[in-house]
Amino acid sequence: MPSTTRASTRTPLLLSIAGLLLVPGAALAQSPVPASPDACVAGEVGALDHKTGCTDVVLRMYSWGGFVPLEYNLTDVPTFTVYGDNTAIFRPQPADGMFPNPGQPMTPLIKAVLSSAQVDALLNYALGPGGLSTAPDEVLNPLVADAPTTVFQIDGAGVTRQVSAQALGMEDPTLPDQEARAQLFALSDLLDSFEEQVEAGNVESADLFQPAAYRGMLTEVWEGATDPIVPWPWADVTLEDFLAPEGNIARYAELTPEQLAAVTPVPSGGITTIRLQAPDDSQWYFSARPLLPDESFLPEGVTV
Repeated sequence: MPSTTRASTRTPLLLSIAGLLLVPGAALAQSPVPASPDACVAGEVGALDHKTGCTDVVLRMYSWGGFVPLEYNLTDVPTFTVYGDNTAIFRPQPADGMFPNPGQPMTPLIKAVLSSAQVDALLNYALGPGGLSTAPDEVLNPLVADAPTTVFQIDGAGVTRQVSAQALGMEDPTLPDQEARAQLFALSDLLDSFEEQVEAGNVESADLFQPAAYRGMLTEVWEGATDPIVPWPWADVTLEDFLAPEGNIARYAELTPEQLAAVTPVPSGGITTIRLQAPDDSQWYFSARPLLPDESFLPEGVTV
């Protein structure tokens, strides 16, 4: 099967981006202080114009699809987002590269503060060497059916568009759009490993992301499940608080950090597949993941 590893492009890419991010900063702080959800300060704009609100998405990468477990899709967050206030929120790669076992907390997200020059450099890279100004809207790979699609969104420097790439990194010389695939793969590699930029001091500051709320989800327990059963952990959250959109596989509720702390330590990147027994004796798999500043507790496109 044709394939390409991320390690094959990472070193030269990091050298080039380190030259673009002009103002070194502090490494990841050791004692994070929770930020007030109301503390929103408009970002400074450098040479490249962009929106400045703390919920305005300037650059984002996320993935969807592929043959992955249900709990992965439920707890997945955008890989990397830059907001208009010049903050970047991303999930660092776990040290072992593995999805956590059921009931284990997920890797916390990181929130980095970038200078306006660093945002300019990132947008210049994304639009230039990263291919977002020239790639087709859809970069297809009909040779692979079970790999996720990587989606890039940009709204800055006068460019507003979305680019999707199927099975990025699983390459074959017969595929179309070879140059675009190589550029988008390099961009995805940078954003997927942005913790290395934090460790190198190529951001102004960085800390653990302290979500104001989490998306809690319940799904039905499958027949024959043998997972340990955990009693319903909340006195102030009922089964009816989890809304059930018609035709959707999950039920959703917005949970506070304190409510999630009844299940798993906070700050947390979320948790997956804990088998709960509700007060009415029904059983459910519970998962949760952080809500980013621009997100609702209901997934995009889902209504009740």
